[in-house]
Amino acid sequence: MEWLFYPGNLVSYQVFRPVAFIIVFVGAWLLFFYNASRLVRHILLGKYELRWDNIPRRIFVILRDVFAQYQPLRYLGSGIKHFFFFWGFMIISLETIEYWIQGIVPHFRLPIINTTFRPAFLLLEDTIQFLVIVAIGLAIVQRFVLKVRRLENTLDAIVILFLIFTLMWSSLITKASELILQGETFRYSPFAKVFGLMISGAGLTQEQIYIIKEVGWWIHILTVLGFLNYLPFSKHIHIMTSIPNILFRRIDGTKCNIEPLDVSKLEKGEIEYYGVKKIQDFSWKQILDFFACTECGRCTDLCPASNTEKPLSPMHLVHKLKERVKSDAPKILRGDSNSLPPVADGKIITDGEIWDCTTCAACEEICPVGIEHPRFIMDLRRYLVFDQRIPSSAAKTLQKLMNQGNPWGLPPDERDNFAKTSGFRVLSPGEKAEFIYWVGCAGYFDPLGQKITQSMKKIFDHIGLDIPVLGSIEKCTGDPARRLGEEGLFAMIATENIALLKEIGVKKIITHCPHCYQTLKYDYKQYGGEFEVIHHSEFLAKLIEDKKLKLGRIKDGIISYHDSCYLGRYNSIYNAPRMIIKGVADGSFREAIRFGERSMCCGAGGGKMWYEERGKRVNYTRFEEFMKIGANVVVTACPYCNIMLDDARKFKGVEDSVKVKDLSQVISENLQ
Repeated sequence: MEWLFYPGNLVSYQVFRPVAFIIVFVGAWLLFFYNASRLVRHILLGKYELRWDNIPRRIFVILRDVFAQYQPLRYLGSGIKHFFFFWGFMIISLETIEYWIQGIVPHFRLPIINTTFRPAFLLLEDTIQFLVIVAIGLAIVQRFVLKVRRLENTLDAIVILFLIFTLMWSSLITKASELILQGETFRYSPFAKVFGLMISGAGLTQEQIYIIKEVGWWIHILTVLGFLNYLPFSKHIHIMTSIPNILFRRIDGTKCNIEPLDVSKLEKGEIEYYGVKKIQDFSWKQILDFFACTECGRCTDLCPASNTEKPLSPMHLVHKLKERVKSDAPKILRGDSNSLPPVADGKIITDGEIWDCTTCAACEEICPVGIEHPRFIMDLRRYLVFDQRIPSSAAKTLQKLMNQGNPWGLPPDERDNFAKTSGFRVLSPGEKAEFIYWVGCAGYFDPLGQKITQSMKKIFDHIGLDIPVLGSIEKCTGDPARRLGEEGLFAMIATENIALLKEIGVKKIITHCPHCYQTLKYDYKQYGGEFEVIHHSEFLAKLIEDKKLKLGRIKDGIISYHDSCYLGRYNSIYNAPRMIIKGVADGSFREAIRFGERSMCCGAGGGKMWYEERGKRVNYTRFEEFMKIGANVVVTACPYCNIMLDDARKFKGVEDSVKVKDLSQVISENLQ
């Protein structure tokens, strides 16, 4: 290697260096743009969808979730690691841009680096680079020592960590060499000083130090450009796609916002099927979702199906869909798509995975890059229903819903009988009412649900509120049909219910069922129904706040609360139920192991209330979490949750030591 140090060779190198850099740089970017354009073509195969409304709000979400790293930091350990990875890339990108320009203009400095802010920038850059190296160490510990379940030790993950590590040390060694050559101190580069001491202590000449600097510079440049071209084939493609995906995520706070079905198009033969059969049936945002996935495993970590050893893993399903797009898209672009099997082919993407979903939205809630998992799962489920690939018990439920107007399959007259027995005023034919109590199917037909309804009646009477119910003319909101993927039936039910409510003159509705709440408040808007809907938890909390309800203190031991998915994650109602419980719990309130935004589903959502669950039951697993904290009373705010947790209580044989109650029961039993 001595020949490198001859002055003539160094001069020749300095002449050749810009030419070599330009060839490598331009070639790498051309290759990248070719692969990136192919990715864009694949994404644009999806259907049109408007996702650029409310730009100010979208910019705020970018600032919060990208630059402040709010979403990643919700998993604190991994979030801190990712925070340093992200900002390490941001800071080092300035240095990388400077390196690129130095490939042609050797002594160029970016103004932001070469001003009075240079000391501060050097210190920030040096510190961040060191912390990134520490973060890499933590990532290795997570993967290979702690063996965190949600993380998979793929070759891709190892390559990415190696490339990031190479970027950091090559930058530090280049900076150290440069500082020595320029006669600067390491006052503002304490971590680069480690390399500086090694270099200066080796007794090297200026020419040798220059060679070290250039080797470090070339390693950094080639690693960056290699990384750039590796991205389109790596899970770290999210570096390119995650920011756009966060920018275009749904910003109205709703979850699983399924698009309505124009039934008339199906009847007229204008469409052959509904749901997703081919990848072109996804929207462009949904396809972008697949390519934005970081494979961090947070979704799978919180998924109730995955937690109970079922086939569904949201992360793996997204990966399968991404691979399916990558394999199908070239054929579609060539016009050769007729022979392609359905996306849910029953082999790679199985029916079981799609039917395992409870639509609890824990995956969407925790996703750091804005992927909307339940929505595309529901779109796949819609096609399975159309293709008659539906569990038999679910099909029977839909038949009951169609024939009797409720999933229990009981006669509508029983609504009138129960309402009158419980003392409710049932609206007479032709009578108008602006404010009604929507009892719901569980509140009319299920024994546990009936107790909730009767508790609400007791509270209404206590405050002197005469609020009517619909009785036999009330039908199911259609929630089971929509969650089971039978959108045609849901559209029919929704249209009929909306017409009925408008005819009666209803403006305001109170309901104790979060599924009815979600459907009446949000889903009906898609079919022209605009109503003010109040959940009983907020209604009761307001009565207590206004001192219209005075409650005694209960001493039933430890009291805990189960967050309903459709009340919590879907509608962000977390505080009202807790305010009520803490007000009567005599200081013995204790949160569940998983609560709030990370609460575990009871297992009834997504229509799973209506068909048999395979394997380990979600409700049993959830109830075990309350047993572990020693809860004596588990309070719910949803009849489905009440039914599921009560079933688990009986299965566990703890009827004498643990009670399951609705919020309304807690209040009605302690009225003063």
